[in-house]
Amino acid sequence: MPPAGSPWRKPVRELDLGDLRGRWGYSRREISSRKVKDAGSVPEFPVATLEELLAFARGEPRLRHVYLDVKLAADQTGSAGKLVNVLRAGRVEGISFHLLSPQREIAQIFLDKLSSDGGSSLDSVVVWTFNKASRLEELVRLGVDGILTDDVLLLCGLARKAGRPQSGAEDR
Repeated sequence: MPPAGSPWRKPVRELDLGDLRGRWGYSRREISSRKVKDAGSVPEFPVATLEELLAFARGEPRLRHVYLDVKLAADQTGSAGKLVNVLRAGRVEGISFHLLSPQREIAQIFLDKLSSDGGSSLDSVVVWTFNKASRLEELVRLGVDGILTDDVLLLCGLARKAGRPQSGAEDR
């Protein structure tokens, strides 16, 4: 990761793929934090594209579920739609894709796109972390498949009131 104050430490959507891969990525835990923070070091494992992930998934018979933590801003609904289209076009038989987002607007696009194709290439839309009653109620009405919250009892009550099935979370 580029150090604080570096011109490369900016939102991902402001970087091109070459810059992103050259300065961001993953390294083994054994590598010292000093080496990882060194602005001149190249990540050991660069960021993969969605197409590369799909190609990997096609060749990995043990893979059954892929959880995509989607960090799109609320105003990037067009990109959310494109993401679903890429997943639909690159469908991998036998693998369920689960889309996670902290943005209601992005989740709405995911749900709309999924309902238009019958959910054939993706399985679920999950949002996090919502605790306000009004927001939780809105998400329950929206029909997302999962909600992460710190107020499980409130969520269970809202889901019950809306007639939504529950997975036993209220027992935890």
